[in-house]
Amino acid sequence: MERKKESVGGCGTNEKEEKELKSIEKVCLVMTRNKDDEKGLYEMLGTKEDRKELNRQFKNVKSNFKIAIVVDMWLTGFDVPCLDTIYIDKPIQQHTLIQTISRVNRVYKGKDRGLIVDYIGIKKNMNIAANIQILRRRNWMTLVRRCVWYCLN
Repeated sequence: MERKKESVGGCGTNEKEEKELKSIEKVCLVMTRNKDDEKGLYEMLGTKEDRKELNRQFKNVKSNFKIAIVVDMWLTGFDVPCLDTIYIDKPIQQHTLIQTISRVNRVYKGKDRGLIVDYIGIKKNMNIAANIQILRRRNWMTLVRRCVWYCLN
């Protein structure tokens, strides 16, 4: 039987889990780097492999990495069910906005809701995006009904 000990994140872990956890800062900046970035920024952002490790650690509930500051990554298509809060401070619209706010709307044991902290007033853009999605669904359902009717008749 593997012994339990305190992990980097302060939760009880076994030896296998401990090997998977890395000593990592609680807050990390996650963004793609560009060859034109200043040398200090370029080095701080790390390699593609470094970003993959940040991805893995952030998804691990027992990791110490709890706050990700993202610029252009992880807004869409990034699934972390335990994520419960997102702070938005830049304009985001339509599909990207829906995807971004959905990051905190995943089901997870012990989590009953997600929190979106809006620093810039995205409510209008959120309503527009929601209405576009509703219209798209209605149009899609109308098309499906017509196809079904055509096949049956």
